[in-house]
Amino acid sequence: MPTAAAPSCTLLVLVCLAGGACGDDHGGDGAERPPIVWKGEHVQVGTLLELDGWCPGTLARLDDYAAALKDRFHAPEAPIINYYLYAPPLSSHDLCGGNRACVVDGDVSTPELLDIHELVHAVSATFGSMPHFFEEGAASYWGRHYAVDFRGLDIREVLAEHWSSGADPREYALAAHFTSYLVHTHGDEPYVALLQATSRDQSRSEFEATFADILGVSLDQAIDDYEANWPYCDPWAAQSSFYECGRPATVVTPGEGTEFDLDISCADPEVVGPSALGFPDRVPRIWRDLTIAVEVDQPSQIITFDVPAVGEANTVLLEVKRCDSYCGDASTWPIVPDRTEDPNVFVLSGAAGRYVLRVSRAADDPGPVRFRWQ
Repeated sequence: MPTAAAPSCTLLVLVCLAGGACGDDHGGDGAERPPIVWKGEHVQVGTLLELDGWCPGTLARLDDYAAALKDRFHAPEAPIINYYLYAPPLSSHDLCGGNRACVVDGDVSTPELLDIHELVHAVSATFGSMPHFFEEGAASYWGRHYAVDFRGLDIREVLAEHWSSGADPREYALAAHFTSYLVHTHGDEPYVALLQATSRDQSRSEFEATFADILGVSLDQAIDDYEANWPYCDPWAAQSSFYECGRPATVVTPGEGTEFDLDISCADPEVVGPSALGFPDRVPRIWRDLTIAVEVDQPSQIITFDVPAVGEANTVLLEVKRCDSYCGDASTWPIVPDRTEDPNVFVLSGAAGRYVLRVSRAADDPGPVRFRWQ
């Protein structure tokens, strides 16, 4: 299947707030590329920037995430993904048609060293990508999207208006939410078969025929069921955390506390960033992801911070997310120590299961974070 020539792209943070969206302009894809300065097993990075501006673990995570996506989509190991890193904005390099980032002919152009939204597009491009709404839904579900409330949108109207191009941040979030429904309802393998069997330049009638053949229901039937039975959840909860949730987990023993003593700085090889993508305060952050397994339902889960201490200035953010794929269960909790009441003690629901903990600090405020999960 031919690789789609039109770029797929991530939203510009500031433009998101104004309702802007990615376009389908090639954006000068014939521009001269920077030299390759780093090569992993699945991604090679070309840039004129100094890579020591990012934590060393960022490159390893970039390559590992690309490998995980290839495995998830049953994509070929080769070719290696060309990942071109530029100083923002890309418009100054005659790239991406004014958008924040894009993928053209499988090559990524971005100002972010860990742009997993664009990685999804690059891996999907090995099969020819999907029609626009479904392609951006995939990149926002398997990758990343911004926190916007998309309630009130009509999916049929969005499909009719943006089958081939366009869409604003809320419509991207809707596409990710519908993707979460498709994957949860029909499973990974049928979804991957749909990805492999469709392409970006398909007509709607061609896509719908393939959709019905693979999933066993028409697109209209799927939308009816989605609207009737799939609950709303915010974009972060709707996103797949397959990579983080699939990693080895720290088991939390009932009745006992588990201590986490972390160094959120670039000295820790597991820490990545900086990036502002996906963070609610849009501040460039460095972070580490942890996976924990709670084996038994408890009345509550209690998180108590020792560092930062009460009253101590800090930029710590702990984001907790359940790994459930069902939107009604995929709860999220943003935790900021040093709030007004009970500043360093937080209580979550006590359901058993796997959780992802993303612990971050502002890039200019690295340092320790210690907390106890009980």
